[in-house]
Amino acid sequence: MNSTAIRDDDALKKHHVRFRFWLPICTRLKHAVTRRLRYFTFSGGEPLDVHLLAAERLLPNDGEYGFKSVCFFDRHAHDAFETQKYLPGAVPFPGSFTDTLLIDDEEAPPEDGSGAHHEYQSKRTTLDRLVQHLPFDVINFDLEEVLFQAGEAAPGRLMQSVRRFFQLQFDAVAREGNSRFGLMMTIRLPEEETLSEDAVHLIHHVLEENVERLPALRDHLPDEDEWERRFEIAMPKLILQALHAAGGLIEAAAEFQEIRRTRTLPSGEEQVLYHLVCEAAPASRSALDQDEAYAQVAEQLFRVPPQEIDPSMLDAELRRNLRRVHEERDRWLNNTPPV
Repeated sequence: MNSTAIRDDDALKKHHVRFRFWLPICTRLKHAVTRRLRYFTFSGGEPLDVHLLAAERLLPNDGEYGFKSVCFFDRHAHDAFETQKYLPGAVPFPGSFTDTLLIDDEEAPPEDGSGAHHEYQSKRTTLDRLVQHLPFDVINFDLEEVLFQAGEAAPGRLMQSVRRFFQLQFDAVAREGNSRFGLMMTIRLPEEETLSEDAVHLIHHVLEENVERLPALRDHLPDEDEWERRFEIAMPKLILQALHAAGGLIEAAAEFQEIRRTRTLPSGEEQVLYHLVCEAAPASRSALDQDEAYAQVAEQLFRVPPQEIDPSMLDAELRRNLRRVHEERDRWLNNTPPV
C-alpha cells in the first residue's frame, strides 16, 4: 500500500468518528436548543468537522450567512487565516489555547510597552473574548495532542487549561440556565518512557483510586506493564474528574463512548489516538445519583475496551458522506455556499 492510500485510510477512520459518533450528538443538541447552536472547535487548516455540520444543514444557523456561531483556536497556535478561508464569519482566537486559558497564572509584566507586556495583554484580551461567547452547545477538543508533554510535571498545562475551560463553561451555563452540551475530545497515546515520574504515577493512581472505591473492578485492573490499557482507562477518568471539579457530570455510561484509532504519518510512524464522545450536564442531581453515574462510567471503562475502527466500517456510505463534506468545503472556499 502506498503512502497516499495509507493517508486516505486514516482520513476515513477519522471521518468514521465524526459521522457515526460526533454527528448524532450535534443533531440531538441542534434540535434541543431554542436558539442558535454554538460550536467550539480546534482546527489544523481544513475544519471538516464544521463542514460536516454544514453538509447536514446543522450549520450555519437559520438567518446567518457564514459561520458566526463557530469559534475556534488553531490546533498548533498558527495564524487562523488558513481556517478562515474555509469558514467565513467564524470567530478565531489567536495564539495558544493553553497559554490563553492559563493567563491568570502568569505574573503581569510591567506596563512598559515591551513585547512581553503586549503579549500578555493579547492573551488576556483573547480570554475575555472567549468568555463572551460561552457557553457552547458543542465543544470539540480535537487536540490530537498528549496530555503530558515529555518530562512535564503532572497534572500538566494542557490538563490545567481543560479544567479552566470547563469551569468557564459551567459558569456560563449557570448564568444562562442551559443544561446539556456535547463534548468530544481527541487525545494521543504518549510513550510511557517520555513522561515524568509523577505523570506516570498519576495514571496508575487514578486506577488504584477507582478500585478502592469500587472493589469489584479489581479483577479488571490491568497489570502495571500494560501501559496502553492503563492509559485508555485512566485518561478518560482524568477528563471526567476535571468535568466534575467544574460542576458537571456524565449522566450515564450509555452516553459515554471511547474509540481507539491508529493513524500512520507520512514518515511511516504509527500513532494511537483516543476519541471521547459524550454529553455533559451540570451536576444538579443528588450525591447518590452522582455516585451511581460515576460507578456506571468507571465500570464501562474497566470492563469494556475502547471501540476499535475495523476496516469493514469504512464502507460506501462513509465514503459518500466524506465526498459530500469535501464538496461543502470547496463551496465555502470558493464563496458559493448552498442556498
